[in-house]
Amino acid sequence: MTSAEPSPQVRGKIVGPPLEEPDVAELDELAREEREDALVGEGDESLEDATVAIPVQRTAGVEQEPLEEEASGSGDEQDEQDEQALDVALEEEAALATELDAAGELEAEGFEETFAEDVEEPDQTPAPYVLMRYVDVLMVLPSQNPVLILEEAALPGRELRIPIGLAEGVAISYAARKLETPKPLTHALMIDLLESFALTIDAVRITEVEGASYRAELVCSGPPGRCTLACRPSDAVALALRQRLVAPILAVPEVLEIAGIEPELGD
Repeated sequence: MTSAEPSPQVRGKIVGPPLEEPDVAELDELAREEREDALVGEGDESLEDATVAIPVQRTAGVEQEPLEEEASGSGDEQDEQDEQALDVALEEEAALATELDAAGELEAEGFEETFAEDVEEPDQTPAPYVLMRYVDVLMVLPSQNPVLILEEAALPGRELRIPIGLAEGVAISYAARKLETPKPLTHALMIDLLESFALTIDAVRITEVEGASYRAELVCSGPPGRCTLACRPSDAVALALRQRLVAPILAVPEVLEIAGIEPELGD
């Protein structure tokens, strides 16, 4: 019996066809193609996930709607609830504004009533001035200054005797007699100035008396409007008499009650 033939091996070596060395370029190409295939597959799966409807889920025998539709339905319900809440808030705000307006009107009415009760409105009715007329300028001894005499136009014909300066007395006398001077006096110059601006003296008012001191007002008018200027009675009367159309001379009744002199019976 012949012995078995020894295996065609050599200790430490494998007898057979020689192994071929792998091509590095081919391996790189294969790896690149595999990566591209993998990326394309992932893209297709993501598209399929995005377009395919979510399957119906069944839990405990109860059929549920797709999550996409449920989410859409819940969003519409939330929008409707938000609109309802906004409408309610607007209605409440309008009701509050109406209440505040009503409360403000009531408060204003109450304030007006209280103000009318507590505070008396000033009387806007003009004072009933008394018409006076120019009488003369006299020297009453032993005084060294003249006195301007004005008389009440109506009965009882009370007089006002107003002490004035000597220069003012001369100016009033010249104005009352319409006497011209070589050079215009101060009051004549003032009348020329007023007329150049289309201003006129509407009235002279004797407004106050304190002892022997009197106060007066000039009421002027023109294109700019009407104004009232405080002045001395002597200047006011001199200007009123110097004007082409003599301005009326008025007095407050209280002045006549304080300083008015009753006419003597013999007069």
